[in-house]
Amino acid sequence: MLAVEELVVAYGRIQALRGVSLTVGRGEYVGVIGPNGAGKTTLLLALSGALPVAAGRIVLDGEDLARVPPHARVSRGVAIVPEGREVFGPLSVRENLELGAYHRRRTAPRAEVRADLEMVLDLFPVLRGRSRQLAATLSGGEQQMLAVGRALMSRPRLLLLDEPSLGLAPVVAAEILGALGRLHAQGLTCLLVEQDATLALEATSRSYVFRTGLVVAHGSSAELRRNPLVEEIYLGSAGSGEC
Repeated sequence: MLAVEELVVAYGRIQALRGVSLTVGRGEYVGVIGPNGAGKTTLLLALSGALPVAAGRIVLDGEDLARVPPHARVSRGVAIVPEGREVFGPLSVRENLELGAYHRRRTAPRAEVRADLEMVLDLFPVLRGRSRQLAATLSGGEQQMLAVGRALMSRPRLLLLDEPSLGLAPVVAAEILGALGRLHAQGLTCLLVEQDATLALEATSRSYVFRTGLVVAHGSSAELRRNPLVEEIYLGSAGSGEC
């Protein structure tokens, strides 16, 4: 479904991704782990179109998206749940969710959008009781649920998730990742960037390990849990004050 080929992304003279290649098959749940500064978020921003690509290809179902603008990528089925949630604070929960379906306003039947809204509210019941509440007044976990729900309202074929557990209590993070697992079981393709390697490797079937803009290991998530390189990266990061 998705093939990233020799991707290079730079911030000025600094290359954040240095020839990264990876694949995500239809219906897969793939993880990306690595220390801070490894290029994980840069990858998702490049896939979503928020960052320009210096070299390489992003191929979705045979189409190179490297020069396709962000809004057109959403129309092609790519949605991102950004790091930090980035909900629209002055708008209500319902308005945030409806904005997720904005690109479908001229083509999707209203009944279809309403059904998607009900699906999101069933997935995260706490949002149903807060549908008129301003997004800025929600807790961090509720905002993360809202960010996921907003992305789902676009009916994505590929969902990009950037650090969904960041700053959340373990029980809340587990609830959100559990909901994502149920969506994956229903066929949704997911690419998960996660600061917590244990969570990522437990949630996904296959993963890539990033370090300094390069893929340094990849394979089944079960195998990577036993890979000494993964332990070395994270213990080394802890020793240097990174996470």
